[in-house]
Amino acid sequence: MIQLGGLTITWGMAVLALALVAGAVWLVRRWPYAVLVVVGLVGAVHALAYGTAYLDAARVTSARETAIELAREGFLVAAAGLDAAFGTVRELIAAGLAVLDGTPMPAASTSVLEFVAFLLGAVVVSGLVAGAVLWIVHWADGTPLGAWLAGLGVVFGATGILWTWLPMGLAEMNAIYAVAIVAAILAGVVGAGYAISALTATDSPTIGPRKRIRADR
Repeated sequence: MIQLGGLTITWGMAVLALALVAGAVWLVRRWPYAVLVVVGLVGAVHALAYGTAYLDAARVTSARETAIELAREGFLVAAAGLDAAFGTVRELIAAGLAVLDGTPMPAASTSVLEFVAFLLGAVVVSGLVAGAVLWIVHWADGTPLGAWLAGLGVVFGATGILWTWLPMGLAEMNAIYAVAIVAAILAGVVGAGYAISALTATDSPTIGPRKRIRADR
C-alpha cells in the first residue's frame, strides 16, 4: 500500500485505475468521434450555463459535483470489493501452501511444497542454461572448442546449483522422483528452445519471391 496525499492506495484501487485507463484508451481508439461528441456536449452545456442565461449555472455545477461524487464513491466501493477478493485469494493460497508445506513426500524427508518449488526452480534454471548454451554456440561460431568449454562450464554450474537446491538425500531418491526431476529439466530446455525459435524466426514467405525478382532484374 502507498500513501498519496493522505489517501491509502490499495491494490484494488491500482488495478481498477489501470482498468479504467485501459478502457478509456480503448474507447478513444475504437470510437474516437463518439467520445469527441460526448466531450463536446458536456463542454457545450457548461459553456451555455456559464455564458448565457439559457441554463442555470448553479444546477449544472451541482449536477457535475454530484456526478463526480457518485463516480468517486462507486470507484471506492468497487476498489474495496477488489481488495476483499484479493484478500480471499491470498488467504486461500496461503492455506494451500501451508497444507503442502505440512504434507511430506512419500519415503522422503521433504515436504510437497519444497519438492514442487525445487521442480519449478529446475525448470527455470534449465531454461536459462539452454538459452545460454544456444547463445554461446551462436556467439562462438567457428570456434567449436571454445563453445564446448563455455557450454560445459554453464552446464556444470547449473548442475551445482540444482544439487545445492535438492531438498532430499540421494538415499531417498527413487525412480519416480528422478523421473520428475528429469521431466522438469527437459520442460525447461524445450520451453527455452521454443522461445528462442520464436524470437529468432526471420523467415517470411515474401523473402523468396523478392530475391527471385531481384535476380531476374
